[in-house]
This record gives sequence, C-alpha cells and structure tokens, in this order.
Amino acid sequence: LEDRVTRGILTQLGYRIAEAELEAIEKKVTDSEDAFRAYSNALKHFDAGEFDSGFDEIERAQMADPAFDWAGNIRARARQMFEELEKETDKIKNE
Repeated sequence: LEDRVTRGILTQLGYRIAEAELEAIEKKVTDSEDAFRAYSNALKHFDAGEFDSGFDEIERAQMADPAFDWAGNIRARARQMFEELEKETDKIKNE
C-alpha cells in the first residue's frame, strides 16, 4: 500500500519515474519485522553512545534476516569507525 501511495503521489505531482527508480522505491530491505526492529533499536543505541547494545541489536537483526544488507553495512561501518578512533586515541596517548 505504501508503495502504491508513493507512486501515486509522484505521478500526480507530474514526476516521470524511470522503471529503475520505481524498483528502488518498491524494494524492501527486509521482510522480517524482527530484523528491522532490531536494526532500528541498534541505531537508537548508537545515537545514545551505547555501542555494545547497538552491536547486540545489529547481531539480532542479522540473525533474524541474514540477507538484511543494511544491518551488515552499518556493522562494518561502525567497526571501521571504532578502529580509526582507537588509532587516533593511541596516537594522542603516544605523543
């Protein structure tokens, strides 16, 4: 229903929508409510600085739907960010 409403609004506003754009609009990131809920909770934890809890929620999201790319991507980016932060912290400590 949400996809049809989005398509209808864009069409009524006079936007010409390419087929690839329609596919992107209609593509679901996951069919698992549990995975999406866990992902949303992870973002809240990360925003609050609760990183361990955030990673726990990301793990739950990936367990609920291993193909949920958003969960895997945010986990990889967060890990990379923490590694860079640790390197910078070590540099400061060693100066």
